[in-house]
Amino acid sequence: MTPSRRQFVASIATVPFLPQAGSAQPQRRAPGRGADPVLDQVLANLRELSAELETQPRTRRATLRAIESTLGVGATHLAAHYDGELQAALKRRQSRFGRAALTQDIVNHARQSGSQDVTHEAIDAAMARLEQRGLSGCFRDVQEVTRRVRINAPEQVQAAGARAIQFDYCADLNWMIDLMNMTIQIVCAIAILEPSPGGEITCGALSLALGLLLLQKLIWC
Repeated sequence: MTPSRRQFVASIATVPFLPQAGSAQPQRRAPGRGADPVLDQVLANLRELSAELETQPRTRRATLRAIESTLGVGATHLAAHYDGELQAALKRRQSRFGRAALTQDIVNHARQSGSQDVTHEAIDAAMARLEQRGLSGCFRDVQEVTRRVRINAPEQVQAAGARAIQFDYCADLNWMIDLMNMTIQIVCAIAILEPSPGGEITCGALSLALGLLLLQKLIWC
């Protein structure tokens, strides 16, 4: 079910977050330990821009352009500081227990957190993409889909009268939302299975990126 606007705007306001996964939860970052002021600022900027996108229809295209730029900054930072850590954790887990066991662990965590529609096939496909493109690739994917929406979406008056039309960018959005859902399950599960200073913040970063996609879908699709 697609969440209501109020639900995902509320989630954007509170990221980073981690889904429930039994009783095991990574600890919150202590002040001065594992802090990342650059990525924190990127996420704060994206939250502010998501609020503008929601409340200021007249400037939405300019806001989308700003979101694209901010996602690009975030992608560069993730590539420099987090991709290697995540990919190393995935390799460690697979070498220790095997890919099938890792996939099963992620599915179990997802279902315990209430995501009953997660499948082994979807997780495996998302993991292969994550291994190839990293966290930075996720941000760049969202950046590219946002660019397509900015270029192709009708003006708000036109969109209100054309809700029944399935635009090409809506298909892009739906595909990316599904992929991001699966990717978040992987990254947030790894934050629990292989705790690291960056685990929680990257889980929250992808959750915020998903919220931006959902907001675009509600406005234009």
